[in-house]
Amino acid sequence: MNNELTTIFTTFYESYQQARNPSINTAKQIKGIIPAFLSYCMTEKHREFVTEIQKEDVIAYLNGLVNLRTSSRLTHLRWITVFLNWLYDPLHLIIQKPETIFYKGPSDIPRAVQKDLDAKEVQKILKTLPTLPVRDQAIGYLLLFQLFRIGELINLKIENVDFKRKLMIILKSKNGTSRELIIPDKALEPMRQVTEGRAPEATVFDLKSSTMWMHVNQIYEKSGVPKRGRSSHAFRHAGFTALLEAGEDPAVIAKMAGNTPLTIYRNYASGISAKAQKQGEEKLHRLRSQKGV
Repeated sequence: MNNELTTIFTTFYESYQQARNPSINTAKQIKGIIPAFLSYCMTEKHREFVTEIQKEDVIAYLNGLVNLRTSSRLTHLRWITVFLNWLYDPLHLIIQKPETIFYKGPSDIPRAVQKDLDAKEVQKILKTLPTLPVRDQAIGYLLLFQLFRIGELINLKIENVDFKRKLMIILKSKNGTSRELIIPDKALEPMRQVTEGRAPEATVFDLKSSTMWMHVNQIYEKSGVPKRGRSSHAFRHAGFTALLEAGEDPAVIAKMAGNTPLTIYRNYASGISAKAQKQGEEKLHRLRSQKGV
C-alpha cells in the first residue's frame, strides 16, 4: 500500500482497537484483509482515493476469492464492511453494529440478526439439559453458568480442570490472557463422565468447531428454543445482561469473561431493560437527595 493508504488503515485499526478491543485472531484478520482489499481497489480498479471505492469493487473483490470457502469470503465481507462504515462515519464503531453490504456472488448467504436468550428460554434449557447425553449436559451447563466463548470450550484441556478444587483454567482467553473459573455444580458430574479415563493433554469435549456448533444447536432444538439467528454467544450475552441488570460491577463481569469493562459497557449495556434503567435513575435520585451526595 502507498503512504496514504497505510495512514488510513493505521488510523482505522487504532480506532477499532480503542472501540472494540479485538482479540489476537481478530487483529490478524483485520491486518490481513483490509490492506489486501485496499491494494486490490487501487491496482485493479484504479481508485485514486478510498472515497472512490464502490459497492461493485467489494463484490468484484469477493468474487475473485475463488480459492476460499464461503465462510472465509464472509469473513472478508465482514471486515470490509466494518472498514467502509468507519470510513464514512468514524462513530460507527461505537454506536452501531456493522451493516451488511448487499453481496451477490458465490457466498451470498442471508444472515439472521443475533438474538439473546430470555428468562423463559433459559428455564426451558435448564429443564431439558438433564435429559440430554452427558456431553451436551456439560456443554449446556458451562455455557449457562459461565461466560464461555465457544473457542474456549473447544480448547479446554483435561489437565486444566481440577475436579477436587472445582476449578478450570482458561489459557486461551481473549487477547491471550488466562483466567480461573469455578466449575458449576450441575456441570461437575457430566464433566467427570466425559473426561474419565482419558489422557490429560486431551481436550475435555474432543470436538472441533463445526461439531461443537452441532451440539449447541442440539441443545436449542431439544429445549424447544428457536435456533435461527442464535449462536452459542447468545448464552454469553444473556449472562452479561443478567449480571448487569442485577447490579454487578462491569469490572467484575469483565474479569469473569476475559474481557474489558469498556467492552462490557459498549457491547452489552444495551441489553439492560427499561425497568433496570428506571431503578438506576431512582437510585441516583435517592443518593442526590441524601445530603447532596
